[in-house]
Amino acid sequence: MSGVMNPGPPSGRELEIATTNGAALIAQVAVALDGCGVPVRSLTLRTPTLDDVFLHVTGSHFAADAPSTGTTTGTTTQEADS
Repeated sequence: MSGVMNPGPPSGRELEIATTNGAALIAQVAVALDGCGVPVRSLTLRTPTLDDVFLHVTGSHFAADAPSTGTTTGTTTQEADS
């Protein structure tokens, strides 16, 4: 379906898809699933969390409660040009 990116494998009875404009595509997704004979019990539209974005960019979750090693890695400071 146009606009749907990286549909993941079904997890149990759930299917998660990503799109840049979920609000515009949610009805089309429901119709497409129905057309394929997939019963839809509910649809949820959600905005990615900061952890979702971090995972997408880095490939790993942010571990806020990870033990400290006394070193900092991957820290970048960027100042806006005036």
